[in-house]
Amino acid sequence: MTLLRLEFPTLVESRNGEFTLTPLLTEGFIVSRRRYGDALRSYQSSLKKTFDDRRLDRDSVEHLLWLCFQPDYRFELIHLRFKSGMHLVDGLFAVAQYQVREHRYLCLPKLNYQTLLIPDDVETRPQLIEFLAGRIGVYIRSQRKADESFDIKRLYSQAGDSATTIGVSVNVEQSDFPFEQSAASLFSFFSASREFSGAYELKKTAEDLAQFYPDDLEGSLHRESETVWLERALFSGKPQPVVIVGAPGVGKSNLIQHTLAQYMANSDVKAPERLQKLWLLDPLRVIAGMSVVGEWERRFEAILSWVKKRLQETYGIRTPDVLYIDNPVALFRIGKSSQTSLTLSHVLKPYLERREIGLVLEATPYEWRRIQQLDRGFADLFQVLRLEPLPAEKLSQIYVRRRAQWEREYNCEIASQALLTLLGLEPGFRGDSALPGSVLSVLRDIAVKHQGRRADEQAVYEAFQTNFHFRKTLIDKNATLQENEVRRFFEQRLVGQPQAQDVLTDTVMTIKAQLTPLGKPLNTLLFIGPTGVGKTEAAKLLTQRLFNNSDCLVRIDLNEFVDAGAVHRLIGDGMGQGGLLTERVRYQKACVLLLDEIEKAHPKVHDLLLQLLDDGRLTDAMGKTTDFTQTVVIMTSNIGAKEAASRFGFSHHSDDNAATYRKSVEQFFRPEMINRINDIVVFNPLQHSDMQRLAQLHMQRLLERDGFIRRSTILNIDPACLNRLADASFDPLLGARALKRNLERVITHLTAQRLAELDSLDPIMLTLFDGPHSVDSRITRFRHQSVIAGALPRPEQDYTLPDYQRMVAALQALDERLHQPQSLLHPGRDYEDYWRWHLSDALRELLEPLQTYTWESEERSRTQRLQANMPFRTSARPRDGWRSIRLDFSALAAQNDLRDYLNGLYQKAEDFVDYNMGDCLQLGVDFSFVLFIAHSYLNRGLDQGCLVIRSLVTEKGQMGVRFLTNAYEQALGRLGEVQDSRISDDCVALALRGPGLQRYFSYEQGVHLFIEESNLQVPVTVAFYPGLSAEEGRLRRLEQDHQGDLDILRLYTTPTATQREFGVTDLRTGLMLNGSPMLADWRLLISPACKGD
Repeated sequence: MTLLRLEFPTLVESRNGEFTLTPLLTEGFIVSRRRYGDALRSYQSSLKKTFDDRRLDRDSVEHLLWLCFQPDYRFELIHLRFKSGMHLVDGLFAVAQYQVREHRYLCLPKLNYQTLLIPDDVETRPQLIEFLAGRIGVYIRSQRKADESFDIKRLYSQAGDSATTIGVSVNVEQSDFPFEQSAASLFSFFSASREFSGAYELKKTAEDLAQFYPDDLEGSLHRESETVWLERALFSGKPQPVVIVGAPGVGKSNLIQHTLAQYMANSDVKAPERLQKLWLLDPLRVIAGMSVVGEWERRFEAILSWVKKRLQETYGIRTPDVLYIDNPVALFRIGKSSQTSLTLSHVLKPYLERREIGLVLEATPYEWRRIQQLDRGFADLFQVLRLEPLPAEKLSQIYVRRRAQWEREYNCEIASQALLTLLGLEPGFRGDSALPGSVLSVLRDIAVKHQGRRADEQAVYEAFQTNFHFRKTLIDKNATLQENEVRRFFEQRLVGQPQAQDVLTDTVMTIKAQLTPLGKPLNTLLFIGPTGVGKTEAAKLLTQRLFNNSDCLVRIDLNEFVDAGAVHRLIGDGMGQGGLLTERVRYQKACVLLLDEIEKAHPKVHDLLLQLLDDGRLTDAMGKTTDFTQTVVIMTSNIGAKEAASRFGFSHHSDDNAATYRKSVEQFFRPEMINRINDIVVFNPLQHSDMQRLAQLHMQRLLERDGFIRRSTILNIDPACLNRLADASFDPLLGARALKRNLERVITHLTAQRLAELDSLDPIMLTLFDGPHSVDSRITRFRHQSVIAGALPRPEQDYTLPDYQRMVAALQALDERLHQPQSLLHPGRDYEDYWRWHLSDALRELLEPLQTYTWESEERSRTQRLQANMPFRTSARPRDGWRSIRLDFSALAAQNDLRDYLNGLYQKAEDFVDYNMGDCLQLGVDFSFVLFIAHSYLNRGLDQGCLVIRSLVTEKGQMGVRFLTNAYEQALGRLGEVQDSRISDDCVALALRGPGLQRYFSYEQGVHLFIEESNLQVPVTVAFYPGLSAEEGRLRRLEQDHQGDLDILRLYTTPTATQREFGVTDLRTGLMLNGSPMLADWRLLISPACKGD
């Protein structure tokens, strides 16, 4: 292998705050970075990789020679202005001019590296420009012919663009060309021996940290004495093995990189290649791809030999390079197999004993103790540097300096409150890490994520949520969490287990209060009881309450780990295979760890769990430590179930039941295991009274299947039907599992055929009812109403004086008609007097202020000779915040979380009208409403009928029914009279009398879909029956609930702990409001019904 120093002509561009480097004379890779130094190092690294990954042979020689092509060139930016067809070309063009022998060439890197031979008759600069413009014109025309949208501006350069020559040292390994192959090489395929190039293999298995000098090597603050000592040990010319021992995050890696940077900065040698290098070696990559016995040993020997002699062979300097390994325990595992016990450490040890290479390890205290146990002689070769945590005042200085550094580097601002919040949260999530690393890792993540923005304390919570998936209410100290709310969550979902409900509630509240024990799991629980009573379900519910990701439940069935080799499968075997337990928890740092059937595991597994529960961590066979301090460990067992059933039956007292189980636990487990369990929770056998509630819960989960989800299925179960299903499924021995199987069999059989016959993904409601002989089902399909074009005209400008005058004239004409003699209106109706004067009052509430405003405007217009077009201010205007959205109904039907989907739509939508147009909008709405009511009365008199508001889901929707009842009473105001009513929790029937009611409520007739907490969807229907009493209307509605498809008119999101008000999405107008509507808002929504009168 030959070391060459090559020079590469390079084009440098600066665009949008980034530097872009690309080869100047031939097509190649493009590198863009925010800082020039980063772009330069990345570009050099790409060049080196181009050569390191290839060997010089017949196939690669042409490309590599082109990259090395470096003639004497002259770079300039030439301004050209000419017409190309119908387009004007006017800009700077990057041009590199060079000469090869007697020929002159022009290279245009922005024009796909077009290279032009300059004719001999082109001698002057004007001739050169004319020639260049002609050839560029030809290129542009050819590009436009292929693509009419071709943008000429892509070819332009900018004034700051330049060219430079970048040097890089590369190792080129030459292979035999076909004409050089010897007879021996032709038969080398049959040879088992494989020759390794140390330089080539080192680059494949290690990383040269010197290439990151000076900007990308991490610094180490307040470690001056350690830096001096380490620099002397590693780079004094006398190789010395060193190990740095410290907790994760204490700064071991930063100290090593800082020492390298200091060594390179203090050196008098100008060429970096002549200095000692620090190679970060990955032991796993050493044996990667080595399948033949003895191969990895020869490869590793070649690597160590090159580390020893690189400087000597290249520059005659008798100083070795330094290896750096950050996973030292792997040295004692990798290489071992069934045929040999040889490991990397055995090959490395002689080099260290002879002081032929430098080596620095970084290890945790546990890893170093493990190395001493594995090979004391190997460990004694090292000088040990122990890093202790820094004092608090020095840590504060580090945080402030790093914050300022990353704010500059990532162009962001990290608020002081954000840093304080981070320091307050970090101790609860530190685990086995140490300061300052556990703080700085999060701080840097925040800076990277908020480039160009400001990061506040909300960004800190988001960072911890991203890393640990805890719900925000648990980590945000400003967010309150009510114990009753948590308890209600478990009571509603975990049936018949009061002790488990209490323990799970206490677990959540303890985590919220940050009172969990340090250095141990968040909690350790043992769930015991018969099968099918909810032990696994309780673990799932705890995961759901703690985390926002279902993957945070890590479940391991220990009945699969009954043999002596079970421990190796849990923590790894040292042969490269990771452990099931350690790998899954390392990936999911915070989780609920469910260990099913703990009693069936091998005794060695119990010993392993003792360490986990005591120390809150496990070290796998490769020496990697997994932190368990952010886990809730739940073990389940059936120990004692047989004794409890045989002795007491299934209706005994719960205290006796618990005593039986606890006695069985004490007889089976060792005392040291029992002492590490915080709570032993006994699960009671399920009773017949629990079956109905369990049936409801299982039905809800059944609807989470894909066939139901894609149709936004709503479940409605008749109470009699539910009782029948629960009675038929009760089995005291099998518990809830028998109920689940029976429900799945019955429901899927009833619905599969009907769902398959549906030709759309419209939402549906599945209703189960008690048939004559068995459970029967009915499907009701819902259709989303489409936006009606022009339903709500959007005012673009204020009304002018003539507009106000026309409104006044129309209202005055109506007022005069209302005050005509009674006999001319509706002869023989004495009660009409009340409504005439009532309507007249409503009309004048709008007419009088409008008249006053019009008179004042006319006076100003006459005296000041100005057009009076100032906006009229309404006394009640719609709430600010109405936004116009575009609904994709196919996407709407496919959403699992409708609340989040609608909230996202609202955040992206634009305001329906400008704030200044709000009064104009409401004036038009009020004017149309008053005209509609007055014309309805004058033309048709009073309507009478029954308004029925009813939930379609049994025992659900009470909130929606009350909301719509109050809303309609508010929207009608004084223009409707309630004569009678029938009110229940899920149905309200109002006998009404008033003008225009039939038309008014015919617009509202349909389904109003309420989306409650946990995305429970409840359809509420609105219907108006002319001429019926309240009781008659209620009965008619019950008869019609089961007939035909229904239209969804609006979506409503109900209040929650985070959303204090209702949200309204009107499908026919495309309007959305995140807030409870007021009177003016309701009249705005229903105003399309008032058109035409």
